[in-house]
Amino acid sequence: MAFLFGCENVHLEYPTKVIFESLSLGVDDGDCVGVVGRNGDGKSSLLGLFDGTVEPDDGRVLRTGGVRFASLRQADELDDAKSIGWNVVGDTPEYEWASDARIRDIIDGMIGDLDWNAEVGTLSGGQRRRGLHQNDHPRGGRPDGDHQSADRLQGLCPHAPGAEAAAAGA
Repeated sequence: MAFLFGCENVHLEYPTKVIFESLSLGVDDGDCVGVVGRNGDGKSSLLGLFDGTVEPDDGRVLRTGGVRFASLRQADELDDAKSIGWNVVGDTPEYEWASDARIRDIIDGMIGDLDWNAEVGTLSGGQRRRGLHQNDHPRGGRPDGDHQSADRLQGLCPHAPGAEAAAAGA
Protein backbone atom coordinates (compact mmCIF):
# COMPACT_ATOMS: atom_id res chain seq x y z
CA MET A 1 0.00 0.00 0.00
CA ALA A 2 1.15 3.50 -0.80
CA PHE A 3 1.82 6.10 1.89
CA LEU A 4 -0.68 9.01 1.75
CA PHE A 5 0.04 11.27 4.72
CA GLY A 6 1.43 11.30 8.23
CA CYS A 7 3.70 13.08 10.65
CA GLU A 8 7.03 12.57 12.40
CA ASN A 9 7.88 13.72 15.93
CA VAL A 10 5.21 16.42 15.92
CA HIS A 11 4.94 18.64 18.95
CA LEU A 12 1.90 20.89 19.24
CA GLU A 13 1.08 22.94 22.25
CA TYR A 14 -1.35 25.71 23.11
CA PRO A 15 -0.81 28.15 26.00
CA THR A 16 -2.61 25.94 28.52
CA LYS A 17 -2.05 22.43 27.18
CA VAL A 18 0.36 20.20 25.30
CA ILE A 19 -1.70 18.52 22.59
CA PHE A 20 0.95 16.29 20.95
CA GLU A 21 4.42 15.40 22.11
CA SER A 22 6.57 13.43 19.64
CA LEU A 23 3.54 12.23 17.66
CA SER A 24 4.43 9.99 14.71
CA LEU A 25 1.91 8.20 12.54
CA GLY A 26 1.15 7.39 8.94
CA VAL A 27 -1.87 6.59 6.83
CA ASP A 28 -1.60 4.36 3.78
CA ASP A 29 -3.89 3.92 0.81
CA GLY A 30 -6.79 1.69 1.85
CA ASP A 31 -6.61 2.57 5.55
CA CYS A 32 -9.84 3.47 7.30
CA VAL A 33 -9.23 5.83 10.20
CA GLY A 34 -11.50 7.09 12.95
CA VAL A 35 -10.52 9.93 15.26
CA VAL A 36 -12.19 9.60 18.66
CA GLY A 37 -11.57 11.48 21.90
CA ARG A 38 -12.96 13.83 24.51
CA ASN A 39 -13.45 17.53 23.88
CA GLY A 40 -10.10 19.28 23.92
CA ASP A 41 -8.02 16.16 23.29
CA GLY A 42 -6.78 17.41 19.89
CA LYS A 43 -9.03 15.72 17.31
CA SER A 44 -9.52 18.92 15.31
CA SER A 45 -5.88 19.87 15.77
CA LEU A 46 -4.79 16.51 14.35
CA LEU A 47 -7.02 16.92 11.32
CA GLY A 48 -5.78 20.49 10.99
CA LEU A 49 -2.18 19.27 10.87
CA PHE A 50 -3.02 17.07 7.93
CA ASP A 51 -5.14 19.56 6.00
CA GLY A 52 -2.56 22.32 6.56
CA THR A 53 -4.66 24.68 8.70
CA VAL A 54 -2.56 23.95 11.82
CA GLU A 55 1.24 24.11 11.88
CA PRO A 56 3.20 22.02 14.39
CA ASP A 57 5.55 23.71 16.86
CA ASP A 58 8.14 21.07 16.00
CA GLY A 59 8.39 18.00 13.79
CA ARG A 60 7.08 17.61 10.29
CA VAL A 61 3.87 16.75 8.51
CA LEU A 62 4.12 14.64 5.36
CA ARG A 63 1.60 14.71 2.53
CA THR A 64 1.93 12.76 -0.70
CA GLY A 65 1.44 14.93 -3.77
CA GLY A 66 -2.07 14.73 -5.17
CA VAL A 67 -3.68 13.87 -1.83
CA ARG A 68 -6.58 16.22 -1.09
CA PHE A 69 -8.12 16.79 2.32
CA ALA A 70 -11.69 17.67 3.10
CA SER A 71 -12.84 18.01 6.64
CA LEU A 72 -15.88 19.18 8.50
CA ARG A 73 -15.26 21.88 11.06
CA GLN A 74 -16.76 22.03 14.52
CA ALA A 75 -18.35 25.36 13.73
CA ASP A 76 -21.25 25.14 11.35
CA GLU A 77 -20.28 27.01 8.20
CA LEU A 78 -23.09 25.67 6.08
CA ASP A 79 -25.05 27.85 3.69
CA ASP A 80 -28.69 27.43 4.71
CA ALA A 81 -29.93 28.74 1.36
CA LYS A 82 -27.96 26.18 -0.67
CA SER A 83 -28.67 22.49 -1.15
CA ILE A 84 -27.30 19.65 0.91
CA GLY A 85 -25.43 18.52 -2.21
CA TRP A 86 -23.78 21.90 -2.68
CA ASN A 87 -22.77 22.03 0.98
CA VAL A 88 -21.16 18.58 0.64
CA VAL A 89 -19.33 18.84 -2.70
CA GLY A 90 -19.41 22.57 -3.41
CA ASP A 91 -18.72 23.55 -6.98
CA THR A 92 -16.80 20.34 -7.72
CA PRO A 93 -18.18 18.99 -11.00
CA GLU A 94 -20.36 15.92 -10.50
CA TYR A 95 -18.23 13.81 -12.83
CA GLU A 96 -15.25 14.30 -10.48
CA TRP A 97 -16.81 13.12 -7.21
CA ALA A 98 -19.49 10.81 -8.62
CA SER A 99 -16.94 8.81 -10.61
CA ASP A 100 -15.27 7.65 -7.37
CA ALA A 101 -17.21 4.75 -5.82
CA ARG A 102 -15.65 5.42 -2.40
CA ILE A 103 -16.93 8.98 -2.33
CA ARG A 104 -20.38 7.87 -3.44
CA ASP A 105 -20.41 5.18 -0.72
CA ILE A 106 -19.42 7.67 1.98
CA ILE A 107 -22.05 10.18 0.87
CA ASP A 108 -24.69 7.47 0.68
CA GLY A 109 -23.66 6.01 4.05
CA MET A 110 -23.76 9.32 5.90
CA ILE A 111 -26.56 11.27 4.22
CA GLY A 112 -28.18 8.86 1.78
CA ASP A 113 -31.53 9.24 3.51
CA LEU A 114 -31.56 13.04 3.05
CA ASP A 115 -32.84 14.83 -0.06
CA TRP A 116 -29.66 15.87 -1.93
CA ASN A 117 -31.48 18.91 -3.39
CA ALA A 118 -33.13 20.10 -0.15
CA GLU A 119 -31.96 23.39 1.31
CA VAL A 120 -29.78 22.92 4.39
CA GLY A 121 -31.99 25.41 6.24
CA THR A 122 -34.83 22.84 6.17
CA LEU A 123 -32.88 20.22 8.13
CA SER A 124 -33.45 19.47 11.79
CA GLY A 125 -30.54 20.04 14.14
CA GLY A 126 -29.94 16.30 14.42
CA GLN A 127 -29.90 15.82 10.64
CA ARG A 128 -27.54 18.75 10.29
CA ARG A 129 -25.10 17.39 12.89
CA ARG A 130 -25.30 13.78 11.75
CA GLY A 131 -24.98 14.47 8.09
CA LEU A 132 -23.04 17.63 7.63
CA HIS A 133 -20.76 18.48 10.57
CA GLN A 134 -19.29 16.89 13.67
CA ASN A 135 -20.37 19.45 16.30
CA ASP A 136 -17.61 18.77 18.85
CA HIS A 137 -17.86 14.99 18.75
CA PRO A 138 -16.53 12.55 16.18
CA ARG A 139 -19.25 10.58 14.49
CA GLY A 140 -19.78 7.44 16.49
CA GLY A 141 -18.17 8.86 19.62
CA ARG A 142 -20.89 11.16 20.88
CA PRO A 143 -21.57 10.86 24.58
CA ASP A 144 -25.32 11.18 24.00
CA GLY A 145 -25.46 7.67 22.56
CA ASP A 146 -25.67 8.46 18.83
CA HIS A 147 -24.46 5.09 17.62
CA GLN A 148 -26.38 5.29 14.34
CA SER A 149 -23.44 7.18 12.83
CA ALA A 150 -20.98 4.61 14.19
CA ASP A 151 -23.03 1.89 12.53
CA ARG A 152 -22.82 3.79 9.26
CA LEU A 153 -19.06 4.20 9.58
CA GLN A 154 -18.67 0.51 10.33
CA GLY A 155 -20.63 -0.24 7.18
CA LEU A 156 -18.26 1.96 5.19
CA CYS A 157 -15.12 0.50 6.77
CA PRO A 158 -16.01 -3.04 7.90
CA HIS A 159 -12.43 -4.23 7.43
CA ALA A 160 -10.99 -1.65 9.83
CA PRO A 161 -9.56 -3.06 13.08
CA GLY A 162 -11.95 -2.34 15.91
CA ALA A 163 -14.83 -1.35 13.62
CA GLU A 164 -17.12 -3.78 15.43
CA ALA A 165 -16.21 -2.33 18.83
CA ALA A 166 -16.69 1.23 17.58
CA ALA A 167 -20.11 0.39 16.22
CA ALA A 168 -21.04 -1.21 19.53
CA GLY A 169 -20.05 1.99 21.35
CA ALA A 170 -17.03 0.48 23.09
